Amino acid sequence: MRNRERFGLNNNWNFTVNGTAFEKINIPHNMVDLPLNYFNEKETYVIGTYEKEFSYKQSDKRVFLIFEGVAHACKIYLNGIYVGNHLGGYTPFEFEITQLINKTNKIKVIVDSKPQNFPPFGKEMDYLTYGGIYREVYIEERGKSYIKNAFFKGIDLLTDEKKMEVEIAIENINKNSKFSIYLKKGSVYSLLATENVFVKNVVIPLTDIELWTLDNPVLYEFEIRLIEKEVIDIYNQLVGFRTIQMSNKGFFINGKKTKLLGLNRHQSYPYIGYAMPSNIQQEDARILKQELGINIVRCNYYPQSQDFLNECDKLGILVIDEIPSYNYIGDEIWQEVCKANVSDMVIADRNHPSVIMYNIGIRDNESNHLFFQRNKWLAKSLDKTRPTGLIRENTNKTVDPDIYSYNDYEYSNTNKNSSVKKETVSNDVPFLITEFKGFTNPTKIFDNPSIIQDQVENHSKAIEKFFADESILGVIGNSFTDYNTSRLFGSGDNISYYGILDMFRNKKSVANLYASQQTVKPILEVTNNFKLGDYKENKCATTLILTNCDRIDVFRNDFLIGEIRPKKSSYFRQAFVFDDCLLDYFIKKYGFSKIKNSKIKSILQITNSSVNKDAELSKYTEKEIEEAKSLFETLKNEEREKGISFRFYGYIGQKKVIELEKIYNQNTILKVDYDRDPIEINYTYETRRIEVKNVNAYGSLNRYIVDHIEIETNENLAVIGPKIVNFVGGYATFYVKTKNIGKGIIKIKNDRNSTIEINIDINKGKKFKNNF
Repeated sequence: MRNRERFGLNNNWNFTVNGTAFEKINIPHNMVDLPLNYFNEKETYVIGTYEKEFSYKQSDKRVFLIFEGVAHACKIYLNGIYVGNHLGGYTPFEFEITQLINKTNKIKVIVDSKPQNFPPFGKEMDYLTYGGIYREVYIEERGKSYIKNAFFKGIDLLTDEKKMEVEIAIENINKNSKFSIYLKKGSVYSLLATENVFVKNVVIPLTDIELWTLDNPVLYEFEIRLIEKEVIDIYNQLVGFRTIQMSNKGFFINGKKTKLLGLNRHQSYPYIGYAMPSNIQQEDARILKQELGINIVRCNYYPQSQDFLNECDKLGILVIDEIPSYNYIGDEIWQEVCKANVSDMVIADRNHPSVIMYNIGIRDNESNHLFFQRNKWLAKSLDKTRPTGLIRENTNKTVDPDIYSYNDYEYSNTNKNSSVKKETVSNDVPFLITEFKGFTNPTKIFDNPSIIQDQVENHSKAIEKFFADESILGVIGNSFTDYNTSRLFGSGDNISYYGILDMFRNKKSVANLYASQQTVKPILEVTNNFKLGDYKENKCATTLILTNCDRIDVFRNDFLIGEIRPKKSSYFRQAFVFDDCLLDYFIKKYGFSKIKNSKIKSILQITNSSVNKDAELSKYTEKEIEEAKSLFETLKNEEREKGISFRFYGYIGQKKVIELEKIYNQNTILKVDYDRDPIEINYTYETRRIEVKNVNAYGSLNRYIVDHIEIETNENLAVIGPKIVNFVGGYATFYVKTKNIGKGIIKIKNDRNSTIEINIDINKGKKFKNNF
């Protein structure tokens, strides 16, 4: 019995752009690497040529050339013979090359990244489309007859009579053939059914099956064997079984109501655009789930890689799939490519338990009713188990998706109503907020604390508002990370600073608002650094505490001044306002009563900030005022002698789980964080994110540091982007990629600190031998 063989075709390509000299590259590849910001996006509009020579041991199998993603139009030649072309940069495609492949071969791919007459092109867009063979390339061997695809659907999953329907498409059917379906657990294969190949749909009872949930995303591996006299083809599929229901009463998974809290994701990275391999796609999913604690992600304006979706399956993250688009519907030719996008996306992604919805319309183009209805019919013909959606930013109701998906930019601190829902949606239509904030609240990781705190407060209040409405399924913030954009969008430097992380996946303060919703990892963030020079008129803005702790003990200059207990609604932990830097100081220090403690603090507040002091102080006695002033002088003397510092200790139950210190300290120390596990190379190179923070002796970021690091690597690693990296907001994060098997060495140099050396083992993975 022989399984399908897959060979990676990713190493040692020759590449030229616009007719320049050829250079050696590996796939994934970006045709034009860009600066971090301030560039002309038209620099990415090029024609590139990829060529590769390889040997192939011929067999009696059928051979297919598979591309996971090429941006955006391409023509493929093998041994000088035209193989085919493809339009669209976000869905996989393949060509049979059985009759063309020889022992020695030369493949040529011409890639055009310029905007053309197919999706998502047609209008200026708030994201860059880059260009190149940016996802992996494979050769795959299959049987003379083979299983083209299979769709696994759960039936009656909330009953004791759980079943599975398997819909199978077979290419080149032989009437004497049959297929068998097996459930694989470890090394054991359990036969579930055997049928003649003309049976398209098989219903199989399921026993001892756990449902796929957000907290326990159980996956099962099924194997379909196509048999003539012997097994001629094997098709494997990981499947998770779950039910979803969306109504005006909320979102339910396996019958359990769940509020959706998520983020929009762009698949781009600094310098190299889309061209990141599988392990970094997986890393984004891990950050979303384990670092940020969200439960849903929207693939923002285009389908994303199978590596990302596979990891969402494994980790328990819900996904909204979306066709390539941006506010534009073109002519018939454009619409035919869009139709292919719908079909390719649904067939590629319908076995992912994480995927719960297909957005198959074009935002704010509802007037083309027929276009949307055709897309909806096509999606439903391929997968009736999932609802369809259409992203809206207006209030028209000319089309009827299953889910009313709305980008709500109406909510602000001054306008606290999501007015659209009540005006446009009938009570029986499920309603989902698919974007909020974003361009109305851009925030840079290096902004001053007032702006950073404003972003936190705005996200917190908006989510609280939306969560309070039981009929809203949930909210998806815009966005996961900052991203490069075109000249008409962003902050004038080709970056949209809408993310809760920056482009390097460094956390802004607001990220901890989302992270504080989960309970696995303790979170404690205080948005104020208690330095008056950061604020107008030396007056601190509101301080916000983001935490999932039950209680926080607050120390001022090592003296316990009190505790705070953040409130949590039934669904959402808000940003807790902490604007009382004395708490119970006078009670604990001098034994004052609560009333007197409050009175003293009120007098100090009036004295320090009020413009109408005399009138406001008139309700206090002269003795009380003098006592307050005397105590204030004592506090000021203490601050002059020791400085002012705060320590926050977070408790869950009675156990201290986290602490945070806000202490003035002029040390600059490099703190390096990275995944210390070995790198495993399979079909292509892998990359690793190295986070470098400049902190003081107490671990607080030196957010205003003006300095840089210099990076050196040995021959087994290469830096992605420049080797001199400036600190921005206290971070100097970078990525490296593998070049060879062995020990990878990274040296991080800084004039104020000794050199830091990182050693990472680079090993061969199980599929390494199958990489050309």
